[in-house]
Parts: sequence; C-alpha cells; structure tokens
Amino acid sequence: MFSFFCKKDKGQIFWEWFVNNKTQLEKMIDNLGTENNDLTFFRDTTEKLKEFDPALYAEFTYNKETGNYVIVITPNGIRNGIEPTEKIVSCAPVIPRWEVRKYRKPTNDRVEIKFQGISLQYDDFKVLREYDKESHKMHIALLMKEFDPMDERYGHLGFLALDHYVGEYNVMTCIGGIDFASIDDLEPNAETIDLFTLRQEIEKIFYG
Repeated sequence: MFSFFCKKDKGQIFWEWFVNNKTQLEKMIDNLGTENNDLTFFRDTTEKLKEFDPALYAEFTYNKETGNYVIVITPNGIRNGIEPTEKIVSCAPVIPRWEVRKYRKPTNDRVEIKFQGISLQYDDFKVLREYDKESHKMHIALLMKEFDPMDERYGHLGFLALDHYVGEYNVMTCIGGIDFASIDDLEPNAETIDLFTLRQEIEKIFYG
C-alpha cells in the first residue's frame, strides 16, 4: 500500500512503474558483471525518476546480508535535490525483497575509487579542514595523489570518494566549501586527517 503522504501524482506513478518492472530489474542486478549484463532497465529507471524530478538518479545494488535488492535514490550530491529525494522515498510502497534507500551511504571499506580511467586508493586522499561556527559548516580541502587541476575527472573522483567514505547526505548538509588540490602541494607541517576521521568529526559536531 502506498503512503498516504503520496497522492496519485508523479511519485506514485513512478513507484507503480517500478513495481511493474521489478522482475526485469532483479534479473539485471543478478547479471551484473556477466556476459548477460544489460543496463537498459537501469537507465529506464533513472529516466522515469527524472519525470518526478530532474535532479534524481537511481542506483542499484544487492544486500548479501538480507538477500534483498536495493534501489538508492540519489540527487548526485546536489543540495536542491534533498527535498525531492525525501518526498519520493516517503511515497515508496513496501516491495517484497527490495530495500528503498535515500542517498549514498558511507561505508568502512577501503576500496579503490575509480572514474573514467583514473583511480586512487584510500591512502591517496588526505583532508585539510576548518569548522566555521558562524555558518555551522565544515570547510575542507581534499588532497589527492597525482591531482591535475586541468583534468575535471579528479573533481568527480573527489566527490565519489567523499560520498563513499563520508556519506552523500553529510557532504551536502555539513560540508560548506570544498577545494581539490594535490598532496604534493602540502606544507611540511600541515595537519591533515584521513576521510574516516573527517566523517567521525562531522558526526561528533553535527549529530552529537
């Protein structure tokens, strides 16, 4: 049954489409990384989601612990996408063997972060940070190994690392200014932290 917060609008229309096509989506998730990998319905899901709000994207994964399929509704780091993300998730029905999540959640896995042919390991990132009491925001500089300021891919890679290790919602709501720079540009006595420590500091300051 759909939430009473959701009228027969674009939100409910999206979830009705999703339920009607979930079997195809499940097959695609099962086939990820195989010869039968076909992402057509993944792309179709994001297109349908954008009929609700153009800021939103759909991502998929599988929860091995629960045996459920997972759809993640994300505004891709855009702050004005927070409200539509909250709304579309509040409209979600209960779907057997599915979990509906909002935003990219932080994890504790030290995985390689990749984007369009470039990749960095966890230890290839360092952070300079300053908490601004007046704006109640954490301003940061994300330092990367082999950073090239003329290569826009490093900016995308940096945001992917922040989403993965700090969490998309934390990045949008707790972090103010974000600069990207090279680890090689660090002053010898500069005090840096790693990304997990950044997350811990944010959680302590903003959530108590």
